[in-house]
Amino acid sequence: MAGQVIEKLTVTLHVDYFRSVTKCRFIRLLEEKKLLLILEANFFDNPHISTLLNSLQDAVFIGNAQGILRANQQALQLVGLPSQEALPTDLPAFIDAFDFRYLESEKPVIPGQGPLSLALNGQSTVTELSHINSQTGKRHYCRCSASPLLEGERVVAGLLVVTDITERILAEKKLHETLHALSFSTKEQEAILNSMPDGVFIGNSEGIYKVNRPGLDMFGCRSLSDMRGRIEQLVERLNVRSAATGEPSVQNQDPFSKALDGESVVEEIIITNLNTRQDLYLRCAAAPVYVGSKNIGVIAVTTDITQKVLAEQKLQRTLQELRKVNEELEAFTYAVSHDLKSPLGRISGLASLLLISNESQISDKDRYLLQLIVQSSEKLTELVSHLLKLGKIGQTELNYSKIDLSRLCEQVIENLPVQGKKVHFVIEPNMQVWGDKTLMHSVMQNLIANAVKYSSRTAAPEVRIGSHEARGYTTCYVRDNGVGFDMSEADKLFVPFKRLYSGTNFEGTGVGLSTVKRIIERHEGKIWAESSPGEGAIFYFTLPGRKKLSSLSNNAVKLQEETATSKSGKLSA
Repeated sequence: MAGQVIEKLTVTLHVDYFRSVTKCRFIRLLEEKKLLLILEANFFDNPHISTLLNSLQDAVFIGNAQGILRANQQALQLVGLPSQEALPTDLPAFIDAFDFRYLESEKPVIPGQGPLSLALNGQSTVTELSHINSQTGKRHYCRCSASPLLEGERVVAGLLVVTDITERILAEKKLHETLHALSFSTKEQEAILNSMPDGVFIGNSEGIYKVNRPGLDMFGCRSLSDMRGRIEQLVERLNVRSAATGEPSVQNQDPFSKALDGESVVEEIIITNLNTRQDLYLRCAAAPVYVGSKNIGVIAVTTDITQKVLAEQKLQRTLQELRKVNEELEAFTYAVSHDLKSPLGRISGLASLLLISNESQISDKDRYLLQLIVQSSEKLTELVSHLLKLGKIGQTELNYSKIDLSRLCEQVIENLPVQGKKVHFVIEPNMQVWGDKTLMHSVMQNLIANAVKYSSRTAAPEVRIGSHEARGYTTCYVRDNGVGFDMSEADKLFVPFKRLYSGTNFEGTGVGLSTVKRIIERHEGKIWAESSPGEGAIFYFTLPGRKKLSSLSNNAVKLQEETATSKSGKLSA
């Protein structure tokens, strides 16, 4: 097609299971913003297609007569869904769920007549629609480009590429409302424009010839005469810059000049107020005004977003400061704990030596005191060890692999002290999760030891371990039939050194569950507990699956699959 720029990207997709190689060519038609996917083989079964689709800026849906087959992350955000599993199962339900309507007529899209349905009938269409975002409940506007996906001459699926045009449509509506206001008398015009909180500017290449009071205040002008001059001169006086980069606007590339060239734009800019000399952040929506086919000028509506931007910048600075303080606190805790470990070991050793070498010469009281020193120093050494582990968690690089959680639990149980041998364990077989194996061993060790400890006084202590999957996450649980706790105290569970039961009832350092929480959060998961007194407790934690891990933007680790054999089942002693 003449005048169009075509980018071709050939991506080789490796399918481990089939040990085969398949290619999928992506062709982007930039001028029309239309993406055509040419299907060659194994497209829908390829595990890497989600990563490729998520790399695109626009929302992408792929479907057939049975429903939506694929949707990238941008598509899910567009309709306000957390995962692809939440999408309606067929096309009519998809249209109905999000109340798709034609932009101009506002009439509902008829099932079977939507862009994707037409693509399945071999038609390529470009349509502007509106829909409801299920998360916000607000109506959004979009430009939908639909094309059939062909294998030879057979239509195997339909491709729908959706561009969010909400900002443009809202700016145009605001413009129409303002233009409608201009049809009133001059006095009424002034009253209406000055009552608006946003700045309104009307002009052409020669300059601004109409502005409301908020607009004058934004620019730091007393009257319209202070704004006389051509647009490029006003842009230079106001020191207009891009809010994204801070760079000065290139000549004729500010929002007003773009609108003079016939383009409707919404951009965030920085200006210097001519009166106060302070910088302001503005969101500027500018659009050309046509009489017939002739562009007679521009109307621009500017919103002061300075406080919002400054608040966001302050929040980012505060977060950075908190991260720094937290890192310093962790380093301090680690250093102090490390320095305490050796002296405590020496105290315990010397006290033990005194007990052994002078056993016949010391009184019962002195023997009791020396034993108390040994026990206290050993308990402090254990606490220091837990603190060292807790301090290391935030600094450890996660080494992801596929973990046989059932086998991991068996290994933990095999190494339990005598107390744990009296507990009946039921482990769900073949539980598979993704995570750092060393840290996940620490998680299960703490949770199982916790369950054993608090169920040890039950006549028939039992601990059950299982899992289930939903929406890209695996939820695991450890259930016991022990003493339980009151849910009003649940917020103390994961706080370091906070214990629900005193050390005289159940021994512990108060750091174990804090360590578990830190590890789970590092794995992008969550942990919580449910219980009631005398009814036992259930500890739940979630871990993202492999696909979910790949989509998390802050997960920079490389996933390496590890084959593990499971021999889980019921274990009892």
